[in-house]
Amino acid sequence: MWQRAIAACRRQPLATGVLAAGTKGALADVTSSVLLQDGEIRPARTAAFALWNASYCGLAVYGMYSVWLPRMGVGVATSVIFDNFLATPFLCLPSYYVWLGAVEAWTGEAREFSAAKSLRRYADEAKETLTLTWALWIPIHCLTFSVVPVPLRTHFVAGCSFCTLTCMSFLQASLERRR
Repeated sequence: MWQRAIAACRRQPLATGVLAAGTKGALADVTSSVLLQDGEIRPARTAAFALWNASYCGLAVYGMYSVWLPRMGVGVATSVIFDNFLATPFLCLPSYYVWLGAVEAWTGEAREFSAAKSLRRYADEAKETLTLTWALWIPIHCLTFSVVPVPLRTHFVAGCSFCTLTCMSFLQASLERRR
């Protein structure tokens, strides 16, 4: 069974990566809610984690890690620096906050959607979210870009990010209480 799953991932890396990433995002938020928080699942945050992970961790990560960076022929250090100090603060985390704002407006938790307001929220919370992100992802990406085969990078990142997203969900719950 494991060999079939690997074969499917190699045949359809983008589709299986998007599916794995979106599912993992929702499960990480639910896991954090049940195990680390008060047990209450917040559907808007769970949906935002799922949509953000499918779009960013599935689509964007596939494009960056499995297509663009390998074609550029950059090394491990350049890839780690690019992801953690360019992609993460300027694309990854802002996209989460935009998805969260959109889902909150769609579910009625917010009166309206404003990308600008979502990005202001990110700016207010960037110190906490970036500190956590860098502490987890710099070491992980040293492996991603050195030993993981190119077609499986999205899947490896999706697996690792289950744990990192559980931590991020816990942080987001703390930030929600502070708001």
